[in-house]
Amino acid sequence: MIRVAHVYKEFHPFASGVARHIDGLATAVMEHGIAITIVAPDQGEVPQGRAYARVTSLAAGLAGADIVHVHGARTPIAMVAAQRAGRRPVIYTPHCYYDDGGWLRRSAKRVWDATAERWLVRRAAATWVLHDGWIADLANRGLPTDTCRVLPNAVLAADLADRRAISPLVLDGRPALLIVGRLDPVKRLEDAIAALTAPGLADAVLHLVGRGPDLVRLQALAAPLGTRVRFHGWQPDSVAAAMVAGADLILLPSQREGMPTALIEALLLGRPVLTSNIPGSRSVLDTVGWPAYHTVADPADLAAAILRHAGTPPSPAVIAATAAAFTWEQVAPHVATLYREALDG
Repeated sequence: MIRVAHVYKEFHPFASGVARHIDGLATAVMEHGIAITIVAPDQGEVPQGRAYARVTSLAAGLAGADIVHVHGARTPIAMVAAQRAGRRPVIYTPHCYYDDGGWLRRSAKRVWDATAERWLVRRAAATWVLHDGWIADLANRGLPTDTCRVLPNAVLAADLADRRAISPLVLDGRPALLIVGRLDPVKRLEDAIAALTAPGLADAVLHLVGRGPDLVRLQALAAPLGTRVRFHGWQPDSVAAAMVAGADLILLPSQREGMPTALIEALLLGRPVLTSNIPGSRSVLDTVGWPAYHTVADPADLAAAILRHAGTPPSPAVIAATAAAFTWEQVAPHVATLYREALDG
């Protein structure tokens, strides 16, 4: 039995993409002789039936661990955990580097990358990246890439089984457009709001599920459109799944993504998705044969793509390809092998 401690700053699987990644990986890999302890100072509700251990203390979480797996780009607790790992192998999953912010914030990020981040990547026995494009991204940041291993993001197929039985929540709008995720400037949700003014979309309604720091700005941008933009706030998975089932198209117009599970989940539920043409999304959609893209930061191109793709569900072949490539049940044996390789040195 290999004992792995996963370390991140928070663990809220219902509200955080990184936490959901850790939850799915941990749940699936425990079927392959790996014992998991999740270490996070800030923790919340987790899905039912989880067998992994959870602690808030870093010292308690690292005690007895054979491997220390740290998560989150530019995350101080990951640095501390790697320092305290001693001779034990460290696995590092950065998830996503966001380079936005004012000049002072961007400068601080560059300094961190050149010092702390470089040390962590060099310290790690392996850096697990979500797709091949990450390797070039790390190199562009001046970070080592010789120990990179590709491990895609994924979802638990078992968790989606119950969602398929949920009755669709029919949403207003023709088409009814849905975005599920954090309200953050990097998501470029303003482009989806602007697209509603394009010819052919006069009856479209945009539904936004999520919360975040960009709420007030987005509400101001949406005000002239009245009820054609609906802010639903955070919703539990069951409600979000019902909304996904009732939408004509799921949108993700982001400037940058690691590898969004929202796309994976929507395709597995048989719903059409449309995303900006960025590496994180292409790594999913090109793999499964669903190249539904629009140009980043181009509301007119987004509107045209909405008219092309709304209401056209993915084929059974696309759904099957998504299940084969991006479910933890399928990926878990490879994860277990990578852990054993790290431990063997």
